[in-house]
Amino acid sequence: MAAIKRSTDGPSSTSQPVPLVIRKVLLVRAPVTLAFDYFTHDIDEWWPMSTACGLECRLDGRIYEIGTGDHMHVWGHIAEWRPPLHLRLAWTRDQPDDIGTDVEIDFSPNGSDRTRVELSHRGWKADQMKHYIDYRKYWDIVMINGYQEYVRHRRP
Repeated sequence: MAAIKRSTDGPSSTSQPVPLVIRKVLLVRAPVTLAFDYFTHDIDEWWPMSTACGLECRLDGRIYEIGTGDHMHVWGHIAEWRPPLHLRLAWTRDQPDDIGTDVEIDFSPNGSDRTRVELSHRGWKADQMKHYIDYRKYWDIVMINGYQEYVRHRRP
């Protein structure tokens, strides 16, 4: 009878990041500084939800939602803040930081009055596949129905 061999490879695969990235790319009609300001300072105006949300526009600032009973749900915090070109969020959605993901938003000029906006959401772990699938649809709603439509109506 053969002995059963135990794995000594370290942590289970569910705790390791998998190379999955959700990427959304938009072209908006606004100069890069204005596109960044719309995204950050006006987030409560365009984020598609019925409750209030906000972004504290500084390094380590929070991104949050105000739920029923004025309870604050922290979605994450700003890990990199380089206006008007880059923003990285440590995305936790009220979860412990060790199971969080990263959301990066890059703004690059595309002519004098247009901006290319690229969102990348990465850092998914194998046991987060359902969340990964859900967020692929969610970011379409946020970025296209929310942000892009807002810029379209606010454009200079």
